[in-house]
Amino acid sequence: MKLSSQEKLIFVMLCDIYEKLGIDGEVNHKFIAKSIFSDNTWAIPWELPGIFGDEQFSDPPEVEEVADILEMWSQLEASYSALSAAEKTRVETEASPFGREVKFPGFDGNNESRHLSVAKHFIKEMGRWTEFEGRDLNSHAPSLAAYRRMLEAMNRARESNATGLLSVGEIVEVLKVRKHPKG
Repeated sequence: MKLSSQEKLIFVMLCDIYEKLGIDGEVNHKFIAKSIFSDNTWAIPWELPGIFGDEQFSDPPEVEEVADILEMWSQLEASYSALSAAEKTRVETEASPFGREVKFPGFDGNNESRHLSVAKHFIKEMGRWTEFEGRDLNSHAPSLAAYRRMLEAMNRARESNATGLLSVGEIVEVLKVRKHPKG
């Protein structure tokens, strides 16, 4: 959802009125204000589909990409946690150095700040992928290229896996491509 500067000002002023008057309406004015101030206005129709109905909004490209990455890491972490100790050892060995701790590290705050902002908004403000809540989502290292390679491997694994949890081999394959191909 793209808002003009004038529309943002009007919405923020309305949110301020809601706050000052203590209005507890159907619309979460605090969410609206946070979405505007963090430049995540795409989230407003996500949270209020009944208001926007069938209107088509195009999300910024990083929104879908972040959603895919969060879903991938969610599935990876859930699958890894369901493994036995011996299987975790196999992942650690075969997917070294990334098999030791299978945990979403976030996005680089310096180089991937837009992706980081979208991820934080999904998790903290929208209550999605709550398993990542409370984590420092700043990886302090560029991660997108690796995540994009991992998504390709994950999509291949999902084609052959209808159960939801990944096998040890599938986890290894997804984690192995995290390593730079020239490294």
